[in-house]
Amino acid sequence: MIRRLAKLPLTPKSRLLIAKFSGLIERDEKQTRKRINLLRTEMFVQDGFEIYELPIIINVACDLKSIFGNADVRDSSNAERSDSGQSSNLSRIDGSSASPSREKLSNESNDSLPVFPSELEFSRILELEHAFREIDSSSAGSAKNPELSGKIAVQHLRKVVDFEKKNRRFKRFMPAFDRDSFILHMLDSVVSGSDSGLIIDALQVLLRDRFNSANNPYKDMLTDQLLIRATSGNFSVDQLISIIKILYAFNDTKYRQAIDYLWIGFVIKQEDISIDQLVSLLKLLKYLARSKNRMQMLLEKKLMEHYEEMSVAQVNDLLNALANNLQSAVALKCASKWAYAHLATASKYDLMEFLENLTTNRYVDATLVEAIEKTLTMKNVKSNDYALMVAVAIYCSTVHLRNGGILNKVVKYLEKHAKNVPVSPFMKMISAFGTLNFKLEKKESIWEIFEIKLKQEFSHLQADAILSTFLSCAYTSKYFPEFMTKILAPEFLQQLDLQIREIESAKSLREQLYLLDTAMSVECSSYLGPLLIRRRDRYYAAMHPKIESALSQIRDELARFANEDEAISERVLVDELSNSQLYLVHAVIHKRAAASAPLSRLDRFSANRRGTTAVLLLLPEHYCWNSTELTGQQAMKVRHLTKLGFRVALLDCRTLLALRERPAEALREYLTRSFRGSRRASSAADLR
Repeated sequence: MIRRLAKLPLTPKSRLLIAKFSGLIERDEKQTRKRINLLRTEMFVQDGFEIYELPIIINVACDLKSIFGNADVRDSSNAERSDSGQSSNLSRIDGSSASPSREKLSNESNDSLPVFPSELEFSRILELEHAFREIDSSSAGSAKNPELSGKIAVQHLRKVVDFEKKNRRFKRFMPAFDRDSFILHMLDSVVSGSDSGLIIDALQVLLRDRFNSANNPYKDMLTDQLLIRATSGNFSVDQLISIIKILYAFNDTKYRQAIDYLWIGFVIKQEDISIDQLVSLLKLLKYLARSKNRMQMLLEKKLMEHYEEMSVAQVNDLLNALANNLQSAVALKCASKWAYAHLATASKYDLMEFLENLTTNRYVDATLVEAIEKTLTMKNVKSNDYALMVAVAIYCSTVHLRNGGILNKVVKYLEKHAKNVPVSPFMKMISAFGTLNFKLEKKESIWEIFEIKLKQEFSHLQADAILSTFLSCAYTSKYFPEFMTKILAPEFLQQLDLQIREIESAKSLREQLYLLDTAMSVECSSYLGPLLIRRRDRYYAAMHPKIESALSQIRDELARFANEDEAISERVLVDELSNSQLYLVHAVIHKRAAASAPLSRLDRFSANRRGTTAVLLLLPEHYCWNSTELTGQQAMKVRHLTKLGFRVALLDCRTLLALRERPAEALREYLTRSFRGSRRASSAADLR
C-alpha cells in the first residue's frame, strides 16, 4: 500500500494523513476478527392444527472460549485493547510516535509526483483528504464509547459512499487506502455495539454502494448479524419491515432468501404489530417463500382481532394489496365486516374507491351487499356523482350481483339526472343492466335521453364501447336498429380494426359483432338481417370440462327421454344462429334423421322443430350471484332457442355433481322435473 501512495498525485501532507489512516487499518487487521458461522436449517412448528416447516438459523460457536471462557478475563483483555488502541490513536494524532509507514513515506517523498489535470480535481482529492482526517480523529476520540464509535462508523461509511457516488471519475484515486479494510473496520465497530438499529443503517448505506458487486462480504456480515438479532427479538416491527425492504432491494437471491428467516422476529413481536404495520406486512408477504404461510396466518389472526379499528383509507389499502398477488379469504371477510359497521360514514370518494377495489378483487358476500345497499340509501347522491354510480354499476356487473335494492338506486339516479350524465358513464350503467338481465321496464324516458346522447356523440365514441353497449342492451331485448347502418358502415368497421391490437381482442370484438347481428335477426322485426356472412363449415366446438363431465354423467339417462324415432346429438349448432361458442347446444333430442350419424348442425329446414329439445348445462358463472336468475347472455340464448321452436331444458352442473353420490332415482327425478319445466315454458311461448 505504501508503495502505491508514492505514485498518487497527492501533497506530502495528504500522503501522511492517508499513511496514518492505513496504519490504523493495518494494526487492527492483525487482531483476530470475530467470525460468525451460521447454520441454516428447517424446523417443524405446530400452531393449533397447522404444522409448518420453517427455516431457522443456528449460531455455531467456533471458539470454546465463547462458551466456557472467563467473563472477567474477556472484560480485562478488552479494556487493555481499548486503552492501547486509544493511546496509539492519540499518539498518531499528535505526531509524537513515528510509524514505519511514515518513515517509509518520507524516504520516498523526493520522488516526482504527477500534476492534477485541473483545480477541480485537486479540490475533490482535498475533500477526500478532509474526510480521512475526520475519520482518523473521531476514531481515536470514540474508542472508550462503543455506541458512539458505531454511530461515527456509520457516518464515515456514508461519507465515503456518498463521495464515491458523486465523484465516480475519481475512483482511480481511491486505491490510496485499503478500501476493503476500511469498510470492514467500520462494520466491526457497528456490529460490536448493542444498537441493532445501526446495523440497519449500515446496510442501508451499502445498498447505495455502486462500486462493489451485489454479492460481497460486507453485506454477508451485516445480514448474518440481522438474522441473529432478529431471532433474539432485538428489532422492532418497523425495523423488521425495513430489513425486508432492504434485503429485497439488493436484488440477489441469497439476500432475498434470508427474508424467510425473519418470521421468528415477527412472532416474538406480534403483540406490538399495529394496524398500520399490519397492512404494510400483508403487502410484503409476496417477498416471502417458505415462511409465507406462517406469516400470513399470524397477520390474519391479528386482522381478525383489530379490523374494526381500521380507517377507510387502511381498508382500501388492504383491498389494493389483496388485488396484487395476495390471496386471503380472511382479509376479504374482515373488509366485509368492517364495511357493515363503518362504510356508511365514508365519504363518496372513499366509497367509490372501496367499490373499485372490490371490483378488482371480484369479491361479494351477503354482509357486503347489505352494507352497500344501506350506504347508498343514506347517501345524498347529486347530479355530479355519476362516477360513484358508475362504480356501483360496474361492481354489480363484475360480480354478477343482481340486487334490486342497489340497482334501483342507479335507475332512480338516471331518472333524475340522465340529462346531466355524460354519454360514456351513461353507457357503462346501461351495459351493467344488460349483463345482469335487469330490464328497465316503463323507463322510456331513460332510453329516449340515451338515444339522443348517442346521436349527438356517436362519431366521438370508441367503436368497441358502442358495440359492447349495444350487445348488452340486446341481452334484455332492447335494440337500436337505426344505428346498425352506422355500425356496419366501412368507416366504423375500419375504426374497430384500428383499435384492435391483439389477436384475442380482435376475435372477441368480431364475435360481439356477429352476436349483435344474430340477436337482431332473431328478435328485431324491423331489422332485415342477418347482414354478416356466416361460416357454414363444420368445426369442432369445444365445451367446458365441467360441462363435458356432467354430460357424460347424464348421457345414459337422457336416452330415457327420447322416443323410438328420436336420437340424441351433442355439440350442436343451430343454422339460424352464429357459430359463436355462446350458441353451442350441449345436447339435442331430435327426430331421427335418415343418416345414422349424429347431427352437428340443425338447419332451418329441420322437420318438426317444435318437438326438438335443447339441453343446456349451466355453470355457476351462468347465474347471477346467490340467485337462480340467469345472466343476460345466457337468458338471451334461452330466449332465442325458444323463439326458434326449441323446448329448452336447463340442467345445473352443481346439482348434477351433488347427485353423483345419491341413488340413480334421484338423478332421474331431477331430469324429469327439468324436462317438464321446458315443456311448460314452450307452451307459454306458443301462447304469447
